[in-house]
Amino acid sequence: MQIKRKPQGAALAIGLMLILVITMTTIIAMSGSVMQEKMAGAARNESIAEGGADSVLRNGERWIFDYTVSSPVPLLPGATSFVTTPESSNLAGTDIRNFRTSSGWVAAGRPYQGQSSVGSNPISSSDYQSMTRVPAFMIEVLGVAASGSSRFIPGESHGLGGATTGGGGSNSVLRYYRITGRSTGGSDNVVRTAESTFTIVAAD
Repeated sequence: MQIKRKPQGAALAIGLMLILVITMTTIIAMSGSVMQEKMAGAARNESIAEGGADSVLRNGERWIFDYTVSSPVPLLPGATSFVTTPESSNLAGTDIRNFRTSSGWVAAGRPYQGQSSVGSNPISSSDYQSMTRVPAFMIEVLGVAASGSSRFIPGESHGLGGATTGGGGSNSVLRYYRITGRSTGGSDNVVRTAESTFTIVAAD
């Protein structure tokens, strides 16, 4: 006489547990992969923004040089919308303050130029495959000093004397400018700035 035993369901329970373990392992692995992709994307965005800020900063330095060489008058605050008084000055506008300190993007400044000449047209944002904005720069006129002297005069001043140069015997001065470059990465949430103090010898 044979005795029939009822199935206890042990095999089914073990199978379900194995499926659960495999599912959890897969989810954890996918989560780690997604996190790595996000970290890599964030690092790339930061690198793009930093590179853009540094590039437009150099472009601003070149713009001052080209302007000084081509213009008979010195570069003064108000010469263009992106040339202003120092941010710390009481006469400074909100554009330069926001441009230097804002955490988000500020629609001000001179867009990056594709060529070095003063009159060249800004390059299109389509030339930047990854940037959401065209990098821009602003210039602050810090002051002047007599050429060959360490005496610095904040703000714009004339008649400091200094060394006599060729070309008409005009007095030369050292003109100090602060340039701030600003750029985004692949997202407006990533904004980087770079600054430099640019000095050039020019006629008073």
